[in-house]
Amino acid sequence: MVSPFRVGKTVNPRRLSINDSFHDVVNNIRGAIDKLNGLWDEVHMSEAARTSRVNTAFEHICSLLSDMVKSEECMIRNVGIEISDGLRKINRMRSQLGMEQWENKRAPPGSIELRNSINSEIRKLLPLFETRQNEQAELIDRLHHLCFRLGFDDSEFSIPTESDELISGDKLGALDARRLELEDVLHKRVKKVQKWQKELNKFVRKLGNDSLSEDEDLRSLLTVDFANEETSVTESVVDTLEEYYDRWCQMYTEYVQEREFRWLELYSRLSELWEACHVADIERLIPPCYNPDKHSDKDIDKISTEISRLESLYAARKDVFDVLTAWKEKWAEKLALEEKKKDPEYFQNRGRENNVYLDAKVQTF
Repeated sequence: MVSPFRVGKTVNPRRLSINDSFHDVVNNIRGAIDKLNGLWDEVHMSEAARTSRVNTAFEHICSLLSDMVKSEECMIRNVGIEISDGLRKINRMRSQLGMEQWENKRAPPGSIELRNSINSEIRKLLPLFETRQNEQAELIDRLHHLCFRLGFDDSEFSIPTESDELISGDKLGALDARRLELEDVLHKRVKKVQKWQKELNKFVRKLGNDSLSEDEDLRSLLTVDFANEETSVTESVVDTLEEYYDRWCQMYTEYVQEREFRWLELYSRLSELWEACHVADIERLIPPCYNPDKHSDKDIDKISTEISRLESLYAARKDVFDVLTAWKEKWAEKLALEEKKKDPEYFQNRGRENNVYLDAKVQTF
């Protein structure tokens, strides 16, 4: 056995500093005992008292050394436990991240250096691992929220119970594909109900609010913000809104058809009066067709009022308007004849005598 006081070729160089410290401690103890003996000599202390005091001091020293040994033994055991636990943690994280197993290429087995290397590797892996954990948690949360909005069962989506466990890459890909599918379903539903909601609001504005005031469910559906992330767009909501849309669309179609027919009827009469009263084209501002997005019953009433005005005007000035109408007809015939004579064939075909004779009557005008 190598003496702790021996320094030579057989002693490991790593232990020189420890041996030097041990030598200093022994020298300090010896110096302290010599000083104590000098002090005790001054008071002529008995040998028994001196022995008792020295034994007490040595007991404290031995106790301190024993505690130090136990503490270091515990430290060594903890280093081993940390190495074992750290290796398992590293390999588990790397496996779930799709990496190869970690290899110790330098540190001695069971050493503090190995423990420190393991801790360093864990610190490198944790940010990546936590990022993956956050991503999968966000994905699961989004899936739960989509199920809430669509009214689907979300029991198939769950996060692993172990806090340090990741979902496998294949399952994560399948969950993300499911998310895209649900996002598409939600987008189409929202787009559909928003369209129906917009059309229903148009129908209600056109048909009046009397029916709406009696239907609280419809009033609620027309004010819901279906694009809001906290709004649920279940199949029952979609079906209910579709039923309302079909019912009101039928009512709206009948409403529009009645007004289209009435508009055409009035416009036909109005056109006759415009011609009879020789109203200038620039003053004929009423369009020929009914547009439900622009016109209301007030516009139909305006046509009726205009018809009444023109009928009264025509009745009052019928003779003048009739003469003007006859003149315009003759003038149109004359213009047509002059245009016909511009054609070289007019005087060269076999029936030119008849043409000239018949058209001459028109020229008498």
